[in-house]
Amino acid sequence: MVELKLLISSLDDPASVNIRAQLLKLAEFKELGVEFEGRPVMTFNDVALVTLSGELLEADRVDGFLDAELAVFLSRHEASSKMPSLLAHVPGNWTSRADAGGRPRRLCRAPAAALKEALKELAAQRSQLGLGSWQLGVEATHHGPFLERTPALFIEVGSGPEEWSNEAACLAVARAALRAATAKTSCRSVIGLGGPHYAPKFTQLILESEWGVSYIAPRYVVDELDEEVLRHALQRSVENVEALALDWKGLKGEQRRKAMEVAEALELRAVKVEELLKS
Repeated sequence: MVELKLLISSLDDPASVNIRAQLLKLAEFKELGVEFEGRPVMTFNDVALVTLSGELLEADRVDGFLDAELAVFLSRHEASSKMPSLLAHVPGNWTSRADAGGRPRRLCRAPAAALKEALKELAAQRSQLGLGSWQLGVEATHHGPFLERTPALFIEVGSGPEEWSNEAACLAVARAALRAATAKTSCRSVIGLGGPHYAPKFTQLILESEWGVSYIAPRYVVDELDEEVLRHALQRSVENVEALALDWKGLKGEQRRKAMEVAEALELRAVKVEELLKS
């Protein structure tokens, strides 16, 4: 039986609508004969395009649909900076707060290899489509939805209405989504700790090495992490996690000590990102 991968678009997200339109131009999607919330599901090979209404951050209800092995959410990114951006990340909440969907201290299953493929394709498309001035990167793990079964990632266009309607940017995300859903690759995987929300060190690690990154806990949540939530992250990673990768300069001294202690408790090595880049 073919294992499907879902590309999920929302009619209430302007970027998502435009990304979906680009997908329909890129590939010959045809109706599967199945509906989701009254709308036909379209397929291209083993990729299913699902259209829903409402916020993608609250789309927990897609979990397990068609027994899919991956869910890629096609989304807008909003930021007060209005920085033109091409971004990707795994959804989940590290702390007891779940202000933007999902559940407190719960993470979606993380497909590090698919995330790596998405980011690599975003980088390639940024160059090919004349988007060189746009920010490119992986974000820290944040927001909903929470999917118990289906591994998930977001690929996003940011950060305002002008960018959400940018045809080249939406095409870049559409191509990245297709690559993430169709690439038959694997990678070595780490969990990232430290640094800012927009994670340049981990972006570099993903793009310039053999390593993938399943989750990223930025500096602003590290003080609230404990062994329990990091063990949850280990268990929820699709690929086997080999280490905690530390953005060393992006952590305070006490946070570094805490990371080393938790790594030891989890029987993981803790290693600086710079060391992984050299390996």
